[in-house]
Amino acid sequence: MSVLNHCPIEVRGTVYPSVKAAAKALGIKPASISSYLGRRGHTDGLGLGSSSPNRNRTAHRKKAIEIHGYRFESIRAAADALGLPYQSFHRTVTKPMTPKKSDRLLRIIMEWQAKEAAKKRKVA
Repeated sequence: MSVLNHCPIEVRGTVYPSVKAAAKALGIKPASISSYLGRRGHTDGLGLGSSSPNRNRTAHRKKAIEIHGYRFESIRAAADALGLPYQSFHRTVTKPMTPKKSDRLLRIIMEWQAKEAAKKRKVA
């Protein structure tokens, strides 16, 4: 790092006298520059944030899911409705289920359905 720090470095057309000066101007750590250079071999994306801006990160989460004949807007919506932690629920429904897990999930869904029906009766 010390040898590289005293070399001029160009980032998106601007030449800085050292890695330390470039890091200060870009608002990042000098180690980030060294790491970025080592991984990518250029400095074009330094200080810009994520290398792949995905403007539609939540689109895949909006995919409807059907579990034991019950349809939910998404895995997150199903987990929230059933009162289950998202991470473990996601793992359960995206991987092959054992019969024991499947039965447990069906029981939870049936309990949820009974609670929803009771809520509707109270309102009516």
